[in-house]
Amino acid sequence: MRKIKWTVVVLAIIAVSVIVLCACEGFWGKETGSPEEPSQTLPETPQDPNTGDESGEGSGEGSGDGSGEEDSGEGGEEVSDDQGDPSEGGQTPQIYYTIEFLGKDGESIEQIRVEEGAKIVPPQPKEYEGYVFVGWDMPTDIAAHDAQIRAIYEKLHKVTLKITAEGVEIEREFEITNGTLLSAHIDKEGVEELLPEGYRIKGEHAQASWYDRLVQADEEIVIEGEKIVYDVTLHIFEGDVRHLSVEYGQTIELPQVSIKGFLFEGWFEDKACTREYVPGGVYSDVDLYAKMREITSETTIELKTREDTALLIDNPQAKYIITGETDFAAIAEAQIEFTGELDGNGYSVTTGNKPLFSVNSGRISGLKITAAADDPQYVDAAFGVICAVNNGEISDIEIGGTIAAKAEANFATGGICGENCGQISDITFNDFEITVLGGGNTTKSMSLGGVFGRGTFRETSVRAIDGTLTIDAQNASRLSACGALGGSVEKGISISDIRLEINLKCAGIAGGLIGQKAGGNASATQITLSGSLSAAMCGKLFGNGGIEDGEGIDTQGLVLSSA
Repeated sequence: MRKIKWTVVVLAIIAVSVIVLCACEGFWGKETGSPEEPSQTLPETPQDPNTGDESGEGSGEGSGDGSGEEDSGEGGEEVSDDQGDPSEGGQTPQIYYTIEFLGKDGESIEQIRVEEGAKIVPPQPKEYEGYVFVGWDMPTDIAAHDAQIRAIYEKLHKVTLKITAEGVEIEREFEITNGTLLSAHIDKEGVEELLPEGYRIKGEHAQASWYDRLVQADEEIVIEGEKIVYDVTLHIFEGDVRHLSVEYGQTIELPQVSIKGFLFEGWFEDKACTREYVPGGVYSDVDLYAKMREITSETTIELKTREDTALLIDNPQAKYIITGETDFAAIAEAQIEFTGELDGNGYSVTTGNKPLFSVNSGRISGLKITAAADDPQYVDAAFGVICAVNNGEISDIEIGGTIAAKAEANFATGGICGENCGQISDITFNDFEITVLGGGNTTKSMSLGGVFGRGTFRETSVRAIDGTLTIDAQNASRLSACGALGGSVEKGISISDIRLEINLKCAGIAGGLIGQKAGGNASATQITLSGSLSAAMCGKLFGNGGIEDGEGIDTQGLVLSSA
């Protein structure tokens, strides 16, 4: 009986020891069974003395097939910090995975342990010359198993862009991944932005499609720029079209249009000529239209520039007013008959050896003339500063300077005109001088006058003449005639309001007003003459006599003498 009691006591002590031992194993983190099954303590599996591997038939984490290999699908390491069954207050074991990051060539960059379900934080990718990192070969969001993650790189190509544009050189370098479209980095618009203002891309590179190609090697691209040139189309008149080439930003040098019978009134942007073109820089192709208006006898035209002179030459029937520089030399060269109206508007002109007009049948006024004729070119044996022959009206003229003429047979030379068949008034002489040079024909007659050389065909009139005048015809023929107003008249003349200081010398016949009156009636009123007159035959008013006195005639200051 006592033996049985000791046996029970011993068994109880063993049981308690087993319980305590199991509890201690749980506390120190030994593997436990699943919550659903009580854990079991298994005897240690003896190791193979040759390999050191366990030779048992299985373990608590075996695959169940007796192979002894780890599960390749999950892997990981379980870690528990508390003893006991989770249902009795213990924690669920933590699982960690090993994540290894590999470089371009498979070398290890970094290895980390990440708790199951946590975010994987990749390391800074390794840099390789000539390559660019583009990502990892698998997701790096949530850790779910052990993994090797490889970095992905793409080859870089060096593309050098060189742009040249008339002395300007621009260079840019790009690193472009293999197989990428060039246009993703360099396109037509980008190149144009690099060019200096006023230039565009020359040749094939000007096509946007040229840049849509894959980059597969290092390369150098040379692009040439050229100045932008625009086409300016000038629609002139009745189908006459001309073209101008104008560089970017430059202004158009627009021509003046001269068409006989029409007046050019400027350039317009529309065919109907309602929007006048405002000159400025050109930044696109331009179409311009010339506005033309038919010229009639009532059309008034401003002569503003030398180019406008052509209008008068082509359209002598119109009305003109000078408001700017005018090319009178071109008018004189043309030797036209003027039938319109010309208002000199007080502008000054220096004349040469040709009259401004061959014939004046219109009205000319308002000019300030400086004569500079040293070899007068006679038109039908007549020469005058304004015209060879006057059939119209000439008034309000100031004249100075010199005419130096050769003695020629039957030539008529006057300050205003050679032959006068019209009306001349309001002439002011500013130390004007006519000289007959030696060495000419001294056997025939010559007519010289401050206003006209010879009055012919019909009765003329001269009035309101003043100033100072010199005529030296000593080298002319003794048959010559000269006068302060005219050398000779054939059909009569009406003279009034004359105030002159004269110095006349003539080898032939001379008068204070007219050298010789051949016929017709003559009248003179309000005449004041002073100075000197010397000739083979002379008279205070007419060289060959006639009127010596009249209403308002004062010649007391005029001294006559025989040459």
